[in-house]
Amino acid sequence: GGYGLGCGIYAYYDLVLHQNPFPSWADGGYMTGYLTMMAGVLLLPGRALPGIARFRVLLDSLMVLAALVTFSWFFALGPTLLDASSSLLTRALGGAYPIMDMAMVLCALVISGTSLEPGVRKVRNLLSIGIVAYVVADSGYLFQNLNGTYETGQPLDAGWMLANLLFGYAAFMLRRHGSDRGSARISKVEEGRATSFWWMLLPYALVPAVAGLMVYIYRTKVEGALATGVYVCAGVLVALIIVRQVLAIAENSRLNRFLQQAYRELEALATMDSMTGLYNHRVFQERLRDELELAHLAGAPVALILLDVDRFKQYNDSFGHPAGDQALKIVAQILKENVRGGDLAARYGGEEFAAILPNTNAEEAVRLAERLRQVCEATTFPHREVTLSIGVATSVGDAGQMIEQADQALYVAKHGGRNRVVCEGLAQDEPFYAAKQLPEGWSVEASRLLGLQRLAGLSEAGAEPIPPIVRAMLGLLDLRDHDVECHSERVMRFCMRLAQEASDQGLARITENDLSDLHLGALLHDIGKVGVPDAILRKPGALTPEEWSVVKRHPIEGAEFLEGFPEVAGAVPIVRSHHERWDGTGYPDGLAGASIPLGARLFALADTMDAMGSDRPYRKAVQFPQIREEILRMSGKQFDPALVKAFLAVSEAEWESLRGGAEPLAKAA
Repeated sequence: GGYGLGCGIYAYYDLVLHQNPFPSWADGGYMTGYLTMMAGVLLLPGRALPGIARFRVLLDSLMVLAALVTFSWFFALGPTLLDASSSLLTRALGGAYPIMDMAMVLCALVISGTSLEPGVRKVRNLLSIGIVAYVVADSGYLFQNLNGTYETGQPLDAGWMLANLLFGYAAFMLRRHGSDRGSARISKVEEGRATSFWWMLLPYALVPAVAGLMVYIYRTKVEGALATGVYVCAGVLVALIIVRQVLAIAENSRLNRFLQQAYRELEALATMDSMTGLYNHRVFQERLRDELELAHLAGAPVALILLDVDRFKQYNDSFGHPAGDQALKIVAQILKENVRGGDLAARYGGEEFAAILPNTNAEEAVRLAERLRQVCEATTFPHREVTLSIGVATSVGDAGQMIEQADQALYVAKHGGRNRVVCEGLAQDEPFYAAKQLPEGWSVEASRLLGLQRLAGLSEAGAEPIPPIVRAMLGLLDLRDHDVECHSERVMRFCMRLAQEASDQGLARITENDLSDLHLGALLHDIGKVGVPDAILRKPGALTPEEWSVVKRHPIEGAEFLEGFPEVAGAVPIVRSHHERWDGTGYPDGLAGASIPLGARLFALADTMDAMGSDRPYRKAVQFPQIREEILRMSGKQFDPALVKAFLAVSEAEWESLRGGAEPLAKAA
């Protein structure tokens, strides 16, 4: 509005009165237009910048302005204000135009450095181009007016027309943006948009031009206020540059601290387990390889321990995942507090943990592992006690082999009753046994009594009333199928005799507890069949694939059921693995060779002896020579060849005697 009023008055003076329109009332309209334009630019909708960013934008804008004022002073502003031949009003108004132009440029620079909404950026760009056109037209007019060469209607006038067209279109765009603003969403990418490289370069780009102007003034020996003004403006520019550089150093320092903190956080995310605060699996693998390489060069030992929280799935299922997470955190804290300074504790995965022990031999590693086990056992957990099974391995081969050996030791610890430490050497060769010979005076009947005494003595020792529960289990099996209980009794006898023969021939190492576990495992091996429907269990014909899948679940279900009774935990590996095969084609876990618990290998052969010698709904019993021939044929496939050798060493008459002497456990008990 102000600019239009000024143009109207200007045209009236020029075309009607034929008078020089400068100075006149038209200048008042033009000045009003400047003020309203600057207000409109500064009031564009934008987002607040941090204090240091606002200061940086202001400094950059002032640097550009100082350079432009330097040139304006030398070519337009200075000559206008210093023209003694002009009236005071003429000089005042003549100086006001370049000053207002510089003010508009400053506004445009400030708004260009602020963070704007995407739709407003187009408006800003239109306004910036319009301001440039306006300033160019004003500067040309002022220069020509000083030289007395300006005439209305020159191409220079198109600058003002272009500027006003751009201002009008920008206003239209801003109004349209305002109507769509409610549905607009600013993305995180837009919010964090980096400052343009060219914008950061702009304040310094004019410095060479200012330096060139100063060289020109010096060589042409320009003196007086005109030269002084250039030098003063140049000094202000240098001062602003110094302040800007100090600010840049401060910003870079702050950015460096931020990046260091971000790097530490990213490193923690990449190397630490977020829940336990231990190192993660990737760091564990890298550190183990490094430690093995260093140990190989230095000839020093390295030990590895793998820890698994016993019955963690049951803990989770019983008390919920938050409680399980809390238990893992406590175990992790125990591990962190008990390893040494140079050791590395890590979460291996799930409920498994690991510790790398540099310069540590097997004996020292076992002592540390045992301390961890004891501390965990003595620690009070929120819901019930938590124990650890721990496998230990010492440096041999590469990292993969060491992990495999520690994992084998851990497997032995878990399937050997849990809450124990097993060292790699023992686990690799003979998985479950520590004594070369049977206890003195051992016999099948003595072992049978040992198992019954163990059942009967559990409640007397202050444990839960397990014996009645176990007898109830066997009674349930008897109600389900009387032959099942008799079968368990016969297989138990076969297992004990086979174990005796294997020990006599040096084929197995068996302790008294192992015999007791074998006895219990043989009696309870079919406990999982309680969940098998009668239509499948008693089916006279072949089973369908779907029926087989149901049957194959019974070792898992039986083992999981018995895990709820820690006093008979030694029987769990036998119950779970008694259908595994030596060649790895069995179920449920596909174990092979020595990785199958020895108790389960003994039971598998004894079970086959009784199954083939007993009537089934789908076939009749076979004679012992056929049983022997089948077992010999399956040696190395289904059965452990060493145990087949022990089986063949026992006479047919003795096996038949053991079969005939079996009686239901309920009567014996």
